[in-house]
Amino acid sequence: MTDRIIAFDLEMPGQKDLRVSAIGITVVENGEIVDNYYHLVNPETEFDPFVIDLVGITPEMVENEPTFPEIWREIEDTMSSGLLVAHGAAGDLKTLCACLNYYGIRWKDKIEYACTCDMGIAFYPHLEHYSLDFLCEHIGVNLDHHNALSDSEGCARLVIDFMKNGLEIGTQVAQFNALKGQKVRKNKPKQKKTLTEKIQSVLFNMQNDKTKYAFLRKYPHMDEDKVIGVKEAHLRNYANNLMKQNKANDFIKKLQHKYHEENNLHAIIISRKNRFANCVKLIDDFLPYIDNYETAEYIEPKIFAGRQPELIGVVNRWLKGENSFGKVIAINTIIRNFNHESYYRNWMDVILELKTDDIYLNKKRAQFFSCALINAEDYFLPYITSGQLDKWTHNMTLQLSANSKGVKSEKKEMYISLRR
Repeated sequence: MTDRIIAFDLEMPGQKDLRVSAIGITVVENGEIVDNYYHLVNPETEFDPFVIDLVGITPEMVENEPTFPEIWREIEDTMSSGLLVAHGAAGDLKTLCACLNYYGIRWKDKIEYACTCDMGIAFYPHLEHYSLDFLCEHIGVNLDHHNALSDSEGCARLVIDFMKNGLEIGTQVAQFNALKGQKVRKNKPKQKKTLTEKIQSVLFNMQNDKTKYAFLRKYPHMDEDKVIGVKEAHLRNYANNLMKQNKANDFIKKLQHKYHEENNLHAIIISRKNRFANCVKLIDDFLPYIDNYETAEYIEPKIFAGRQPELIGVVNRWLKGENSFGKVIAINTIIRNFNHESYYRNWMDVILELKTDDIYLNKKRAQFFSCALINAEDYFLPYITSGQLDKWTHNMTLQLSANSKGVKSEKKEMYISLRR
């Protein structure tokens, strides 16, 4: 069975609508690619705008294409002729079986398959990510990601690479129940879940697709497989529950989490610590593991209030360090806890020198300058009028100041008039 591999990939018109808008198939025999197949499919349903942007297939492109039953007549023999392989195979098989069931097509009750994501985890346990594009890049394969043919060929080349390097594909074969639309679970003795597994399970139960894809649009560098999609209010409530159950401390002892939401949960918990020195240490320990600004924004310790003398050294250290997320935490700490002119004087030149190509950090600098303009105008206004800020930061500072609540209309007009 593993002498002939049928690597396939499906594209869908929506995130949840289990129809097909394109299919790619790559056939591997004895370690070599011997055939390719690609076709657009009319899914006979509406398209999700987000998926159109992601995949590039529009309703107009498939309007005159064959429907799934017509395509299936072409590919059934091929799909039945070897071991099916896909990346995240259970998801593609669920879509395939949903289409078959929708059109009343009977194929197999149980399907043997293997997953290149699972193979990647088994063969390269040291890697940070296991998305299709990441694994293909790791073995030197160029991928036009979300093109069904390119993705099916990427799967095929991964399988060939695994086999050439000694992975026995037969050990990776699983079964999918086509009638139930789910993979067949092997009977294994039940193991007690770890705290991390329990927390991940709860987070997935709170999953919200809109939250997930809104975050990915804002932070496109993040690995989609590492983002669950949990609303902030739900995360904060769950942090409360963990603290009430005395499980929060055990959770934050682990400093490298798998999912983005675990990092956010970690940030919320350490922000609620009620001992100053301990809170600072926990932030310092966590900083190297922060990989996006949303997580940094969750760090807002209440214990910092009223601790200005102790905070000055901590803020200086974060500002002058190499970690850009630490700089954002430092500026947020200043904005939340220091509002006197003397403090702005202390940090003005340091933050002026932080100018980088990082748009988020530059916007955070503008927030600091906006607070300085509103709370210490006599001191900071000369920085504006003398042109000491670069044009982008200058205009962003004035925009933020004009939009601030409590700023009188005549002040807003003055700020707007000073734009360059």
